Amino acid sequence: MNDELRSNSVTNLIHQHCKDIWTVLNLGCGLGQHAGGLPAKHQLHVDVWPQYLDQIKDMLPTIKLDITNLSMFVDKSWDVVMCIDVIEHLTKENAEKAITEMERIARKKVVLYTPIGFHKQDDGQGWGAGNPEYQAHRCGFTTEEMTAKGYTSVRSREYPIGQFCVKTL
Repeated sequence: MNDELRSNSVTNLIHQHCKDIWTVLNLGCGLGQHAGGLPAKHQLHVDVWPQYLDQIKDMLPTIKLDITNLSMFVDKSWDVVMCIDVIEHLTKENAEKAITEMERIARKKVVLYTPIGFHKQDDGQGWGAGNPEYQAHRCGFTTEEMTAKGYTSVRSREYPIGQFCVKTL
């Protein structure tokens, strides 16, 4: 863990790693809560849950897409691919596949946020979505696992059980 950045918020950490970029692909964007003020000229916000997209489509460019299939994007087509509080909702196999695909389509960085290890969540109440199918946690990644994949892991003061992970390509 990088102690220098330990006290930063998730949004501040995202902004620190999204400087001097032209494009951002925000996978599992939810309500776009971490997208505000991103400097990228071109952004695409992706989610599988249409209720989220309906709430932000007038403010942000959106598309409904399951992040377990990113084949529509060509290699190195986005400066930064970010995926905040999403991979833990996939099976471990699908999360591993999604991370590999994010690395394939990112030119400069992959930015992730996920709990440290597995943390049970199955009530379906995340962000008021009321949909256990998408809100249940199905896997977890330790800091050691993310480091082995080449990511730098930082804790945020907002969510001490979570890790902000960045891989520079």
